[in-house]
Parts: sequence; C-alpha cells; structure tokens
Amino acid sequence: MPVVNRIADMLPEMTGWRRHLHANPELAFEEHATSRFVVERLREIGVD
Repeated sequence: MPVVNRIADMLPEMTGWRRHLHANPELAFEEHATSRFVVERLREIGVD
C-alpha cells in the first residue's frame, strides 16, 4: 500500500495524538511525557 494511503488511514488516530499533545502541554526542555508519548507511537507503527 502506498505511504500516502497508509497515512490517510491513520489520520483519525493521528488527530487524536495531536489533541492529546495539545491537551497536555509541557515546559520547554522538560517535555518528558511528550517524548515518551512520541516514542511509544513511533514504535507502535514500526519506526525504530
């Protein structure tokens, strides 16, 4: 499946990710939960 189609399929989920990040802001250089969240999401989709 082309990447653009995979991204389109994930759009609702990615929108949820964005909403989660915006609802849980962190101070500059103290983005520990944000970093953890991003790493977990990337691992879930197979990015190392």
